[in-house]
This record gives sequence, structure tokens and C-alpha cells, in this order.
Amino acid sequence: MLLAAGVEKLFVEKTSAVGPRPGLENAIEWSREGDTLAVTDLSRISRSVPNFCRIQAQLAQRGVELRVLNIGMDTAKPSHGKYFEPHPDSTYGRRAG
Repeated sequence: MLLAAGVEKLFVEKTSAVGPRPGLENAIEWSREGDTLAVTDLSRISRSVPNFCRIQAQLAQRGVELRVLNIGMDTAKPSHGKYFEPHPDSTYGRRAG
């Protein structure tokens, strides 16, 4: 699936649900501005919604787009990236105060 999507470099990780994520960390570190990090499934990049938001923000700061193949998400598409912009009055969707 990843090769068919045009992936140039593969990072493989075999880890439990807890602990360090060296494969993911290496993939993010290797990515450069203008690149797209592709994953087969949302569960391959994050363990929770807050974790996903942190990773997405880290990628965005580096100028790296994210594609999640099984759900068709691609932050390079203007409508897809907007889902993850934080609202100024919220923390993960909950209103402050």
C-alpha cells in the first residue's frame, strides 16, 4: 500500500502500545519541508487524539504534510488540514474556562 502510494523511504516499527517510538521519531526527523509522511492507518502514527494533534503540529511546523491512506486524509488538501488547526478558545475541542 505504501509503495503504491509513491513512498520513497520506509520506516518499520515493532513496538508495544507503550514505550518509545524510534521508527516514528526517525521518520519525522528524516522528513524535510515539502515532504509528505504517509501512514497506512491512523493507529500507526498515534495512540490518542491529543498525541495525534501533537504529531500533526510537529509535522506542520517542519512543513511536512501527512497522508493517512486508509481514510483518505491528506493535509496537503486545504480542507483536510483545517480540521487540525486549534481553535483559539479551546484545548482539544473543549472550551476553556
